[in-house]
Amino acid sequence: MRVAAAAECRESGGVAADLLLAALEDADPRVRRQAILALASTPEPPARERLLALARSEDRALRRIALEALGREGSADALAILAEALQSGEPWFAVPACRSLGEMGGPEAMRLLRGAVEAQGAASEDGGAALDALAAGRTQQTVAALASFLAAEDPEQRVQAACRLAALGRLEAAPVLLAALEDAERSARAQDALALLLCCDGGDQGAAFAERYRDAPEVAADEWFRRALGLADVPGEDPDQARGVPLDALLKALKDERWYVRQNAVARLEEEFGWSCGRPQRFAGMAEQERLAARWEAYFSVPREARLW
Repeated sequence: MRVAAAAECRESGGVAADLLLAALEDADPRVRRQAILALASTPEPPARERLLALARSEDRALRRIALEALGREGSADALAILAEALQSGEPWFAVPACRSLGEMGGPEAMRLLRGAVEAQGAASEDGGAALDALAAGRTQQTVAALASFLAAEDPEQRVQAACRLAALGRLEAAPVLLAALEDAERSARAQDALALLLCCDGGDQGAAFAERYRDAPEVAADEWFRRALGLADVPGEDPDQARGVPLDALLKALKDERWYVRQNAVARLEEEFGWSCGRPQRFAGMAEQERLAARWEAYFSVPREARLW
């Protein structure tokens, strides 16, 4: 109950600083963690001062948790501390700093994240965390920062950025990924990203994949998905569709043997209805796939006007 209460304090904000500061002395480390994270949502000076102090603590565990919270704090002092952690050379501190910078946003945070990728390399733990933070932002600014790496001299930066852009459904990643199909070290990941982006030829035929896309580069990702489902032309407006795909076809796709079809189907349903019933894992068994489909079927069994979740 104490853990749940501390977690709720983090989400609701406006909790009196003295209550959170007292929770920092709780015997349960889970309560202490949630209390630290909640400090960033409390505007009172004592809470802010304690959070900044914890972010420079000698206690490595406390410092890491405080760094995770600074993304919500958002001040110039917080930005300076996150920059120190990012440049410390220790992934233990740099990784949570990346996540907080991505949550904080703004030109300076973007500059720091880009700098981490360039300095540490896209394949490093720090650089990968910085790219993940940019992808998690999902704003025009963060997407533009990711896209800028598509022209980098380092091929690893190009491919790593392209894979994350593909997960966001960005077609500008396709040329980099198609080129990576010819690189033995990167072809497997590039093909997975292309399969998720375009929903075509996600098997072992990398050359066929490249040829199919190059024959029709103007085809949008939504149309590739419709082709993967074997659908005809886009029908007219219908409330029982999500981005031009009938809901019954999406429900069927949730149990498709192709993992990238399942994930695209879930992504479209979540975008359309603003609700998640869970994400299918790539190697999910049939039982898990059927449970996920059953949840969406139950959701649609409720009249549209009565869907309160």
